[in-house]
Amino acid sequence: APVPAPAPPTAPAPALSHPLLFYDLQTDLAEARLRLSRFALAREAAEASHLALSSHSLLCSSPAAARAAGVLGLVLREMGQFAEAQRLLGVAWDTHKALAGPTATATILARVEVIRMEHILDCDFAKARSDLEAAIRSLESSAGRDSLAVAHAVCYLGLVQLEGGMYADAQASFTRAQAARTAALGSRHILVAQCIVGSALVQRVGGFLEAAAGLLDEAQAMYRAVLPQPNAASAQVHAHKATLLTQLCQFAEATRAADESVTALARLAPEAVPETAHALLAQAVVVYALGDYSEALPPVERALALRTAWYGPRHPETARTLHHRARLHTLAGEYIEAIHMHEEALAILETRLGATHPDVAGALQLLAAAQGDDAHYEEARRLYLEALRIRKVNFGETHTTIADTLASLGTVRRLQGAYSDAEHYFELALGMRRDLLGAVHLDVARSLLAMGNLFCHMHRLPDARKCFEAALEIEHTLLGDSALHPDIAHTLAGLAALAQAEDDHEKARDLYERALYMQEVTLGPTHREVANSYHNLALLLRAQGKTQQAVRLCSEAITRLEARLGLGHPDVGRAISTLANLHRLEGRYLEAVELYARVVDIFERRLGTAHAYYAEALNNMANVFYDWQRFGEALPLYERALAVQSRAFGPDHQNVGITSRNLAMVCEALEDDERALTLYTDALRVRRLALAPAHPELAGLRTSIRAVRSRLARNPLTRVADAVLTPAGRAKAAAVAGAVKTGLLKGAGRLKAGAGKLRDSLRRKKDRPYRGEGEAGGLEGPPEADLVANDFDDDEDDEGDDMAAHAAAQQNAKRSLRSRFGRTW
Repeated sequence: APVPAPAPPTAPAPALSHPLLFYDLQTDLAEARLRLSRFALAREAAEASHLALSSHSLLCSSPAAARAAGVLGLVLREMGQFAEAQRLLGVAWDTHKALAGPTATATILARVEVIRMEHILDCDFAKARSDLEAAIRSLESSAGRDSLAVAHAVCYLGLVQLEGGMYADAQASFTRAQAARTAALGSRHILVAQCIVGSALVQRVGGFLEAAAGLLDEAQAMYRAVLPQPNAASAQVHAHKATLLTQLCQFAEATRAADESVTALARLAPEAVPETAHALLAQAVVVYALGDYSEALPPVERALALRTAWYGPRHPETARTLHHRARLHTLAGEYIEAIHMHEEALAILETRLGATHPDVAGALQLLAAAQGDDAHYEEARRLYLEALRIRKVNFGETHTTIADTLASLGTVRRLQGAYSDAEHYFELALGMRRDLLGAVHLDVARSLLAMGNLFCHMHRLPDARKCFEAALEIEHTLLGDSALHPDIAHTLAGLAALAQAEDDHEKARDLYERALYMQEVTLGPTHREVANSYHNLALLLRAQGKTQQAVRLCSEAITRLEARLGLGHPDVGRAISTLANLHRLEGRYLEAVELYARVVDIFERRLGTAHAYYAEALNNMANVFYDWQRFGEALPLYERALAVQSRAFGPDHQNVGITSRNLAMVCEALEDDERALTLYTDALRVRRLALAPAHPELAGLRTSIRAVRSRLARNPLTRVADAVLTPAGRAKAAAVAGAVKTGLLKGAGRLKAGAGKLRDSLRRKKDRPYRGEGEAGGLEGPPEADLVANDFDDDEDDEGDDMAAHAAAQQNAKRSLRSRFGRTW
């Protein structure tokens, strides 16, 4: 047999330029730099290790190569290179699975990182939660229940639960991970600090702000003790603390924390992009809470650009940043732009997270608030109800976010004039907050304040006093008796309005001035709430007869708002409306009309002619003409205002009732009693929905209705209708009677005119001179005006007629024309 040829020698594996231990150490170095947010240096070390090991024919499938690929994937994930990061993490998982099997600890930990990457890309919370829970069960079997590997997976599960709104489960996960890490690493390790930060975020979402602040301080102390400065972890804690302090209205400390976060991350730039965006938004929140909207715009725009470039335009993080941008549009009075941006963010969240995700409910809540700011109350109510439904699906019947939505529903129902519904929602929110947060909590105080304001609108002054005093007691307990806080200022303003309603003007002035001082100290002298306090104080001074002081304060408020918001902002328009009202009350009608014309122009340009604020301005201008006794000019303004309000609010809104009453008064002054009766009746029906039975306005409406009915009873047709018809039929019969009366009067006028022409013809035949003949022109206007003028042309022989009757007839004719032609006449 032939001798077989010898086998070719196997090529030796290429030699590594360094020992294998070197590459393990280089991977360790990359991992350490990653924890310090030194992403560029971490990438350099991880890439060197990964390239060397993956290109080696024998070591490319080794545990060291798998670990190098996994660390490089983590670095690229933090740098926003998600596609390559996902590939490398998948390589690491596959390699560990091939080497050690699917149930090995290293394999399952690699799987956890793949789950995290998928969650970032897909935002599928249900899938991420399910996959993590399965991984945790496998790790408990392979590494032990209290191992660091299990703690790592449990900590990330807590973050997913927190983002998914499962706050109780998230707190349990963070507590479990913290206990395991403390037992293995000690209480001052940065991995323990991670768990503490997670617990702080849960406490903040739950409304326990003081507890959250303490936890953040504890975590910050750990980071400062262990990590060099600056670092992304400490900067993130500063950003969380800034947001928290803003909620507590500790604006000076919040500003300091936000600035420290942005400054620290600027020294790490451009590496810590997600952390930088978060810090910029925290800085913006503090700034616009202080009312400086123009200063808040640059950080929000920069954060939006960073997140759009990092995550893409359709990512949930980008959508959350859009909400901040939309909020600035709202505060600037750009309501339409704000609504569109909130809708864009909502569409992204619904697409990426699903229609029942808690973040979708939050987006609906923000969109509803924007609709409410734009006075679209029914649409806001619909959105709040949808947010409430989603939150109940996720959290059950009781949750702090459900209480927030109930409180918002109460506010929008109050603005709609449905006071009984508003009271119901406020009571539900108050009870839920007491059960969840305890009786002494700022959110409980805010619910009491909202109920107190509602009771003031309902003229239930004793109930309002109880609510205001209970809210003030809670605020003093939590913040101190001498604290300067915007929430205390709001409560003092409520007590001042109550004192003013009780005609205790001196007490009301003292309370308003205390509230104003507190707001100027905490919010700054140019904040919009400071301007509103000036407005309230000005109205009080006018009630005390101190008109000059009131005008000066109101003018100062306008100047502050114009400087902060610009000349065309709706808040500026409302402040000018107050000044115009002061001029009206003083009888300076021309100045009042000029100011109201400016208000109408602002609202028409910024909000459009179908907006409720535009209708309010028309109503206020009509009030001036009514007081000026120029009823014909008031009539079309009231009619336009009523038409806009009826479309915007529906027929049962309190503003519709008030404008109906005003229009009825004008019709009564113009002797249109049939229409006045209908309008008075509608006004009484609407106002009874909100006011107490003994309220003086209801008594005044009933008196007006009796007076108009008494005058109409003199008409025989009306008496017959009252006797035989239903209320609707009586109104219709009254209208018919009025039409018949008008027709008879027109017929009499035509007969009289014909008699005049016949008399002229007879005079010409007798060649007698006629005084009106040969005069050019005459009274301009519609044909009816000529008829009325001819009624008073008489010959020289009749110059001894009753001149008083002549003047009265002329006045009646002019009033009739004004009622028919309005401002054109």
